[in-house]
Amino acid sequence: MKDKKSHFRFDFSVSQAGFILSLLFDLIILYFNIKIGLICLSLIVLFALYNFRLNRKKNKQLLEYIETLTLNIDTASKDTLLKFPFPILISEYNGDIIWYNHKFLNTVKNKKLIGRNLKDELPELYSAVLEGKSRLEKFEYEGNFFDVLVTIVEVEEGKNEKRFLNLFYFVDVTDFVLLQKEYERQNVVFGYLTIDNYEDVLNSAPEVSKSSIISEIEKRVTDWFYNQIRSDVFLMKYERDKYLFICNKEAFYKMQERRFSILEQIKEVNLYNKIIPTISCGIGIRQDSIFQAQKDAKTALDMALSRGGDQFVI
Repeated sequence: MKDKKSHFRFDFSVSQAGFILSLLFDLIILYFNIKIGLICLSLIVLFALYNFRLNRKKNKQLLEYIETLTLNIDTASKDTLLKFPFPILISEYNGDIIWYNHKFLNTVKNKKLIGRNLKDELPELYSAVLEGKSRLEKFEYEGNFFDVLVTIVEVEEGKNEKRFLNLFYFVDVTDFVLLQKEYERQNVVFGYLTIDNYEDVLNSAPEVSKSSIISEIEKRVTDWFYNQIRSDVFLMKYERDKYLFICNKEAFYKMQERRFSILEQIKEVNLYNKIIPTISCGIGIRQDSIFQAQKDAKTALDMALSRGGDQFVI
């Protein structure tokens, strides 16, 4: 494949910032010497006009170039490319960015990328090309999500001369992704938690300490769910050594982030008991049914106990 850089770029030889600085500098000169200041002002205006005309010419050439791309499609489809309502980006086959529409410019918050390379600015798109992907799902940029369609097009530049470009079409799926995340966040999580060796722990402690041990275990379980996880959680003690809880996926993620630290916190209960208490927990997660989540949680708990306890099973 022939790989050469485009001559059509939107680079400004005199940037807006440079133009403003030149004017400020000229004002200082005018203050000290009006004649030289006016000469400098004339030169600045001439350069500005030249720069403006040059860029208009380049933009016109680029539009003509885009319009004459040989995409093996009809004229109506080519016109659609120029007026496409979604963000479009075109790069050389090597990744050099040569064109994008206003929709894409809005997407990147007016960041100027002409002449830059995908490898540096949008590496996921560059990788998609290298891997031969025709679609990149849920591509994230600045908090927005896009499904990106990738097409390689062949352009005839002259007699027996061909060139290959990458076309990227961006479909904004931000609302869908956020809705999906919210839906997942609200998935039902059902859990059973049990004290593995409740009787053994109490039998190993003096009579005067037993009520304190029971109280301390319950306090630590309650504190972990309500104060450390701090999310929508329903917790209920239904037997002296057994609990059940219902929460959403967000609360479950917090449990994972804390590496189910309640396992270690329970072991810290030491009120003259010779045996260290441990717990087991089974968790079921379902999108469609709380009843099925409950069954899965029961199965998971049985699995945890069969493995010797002191663990979470999901």
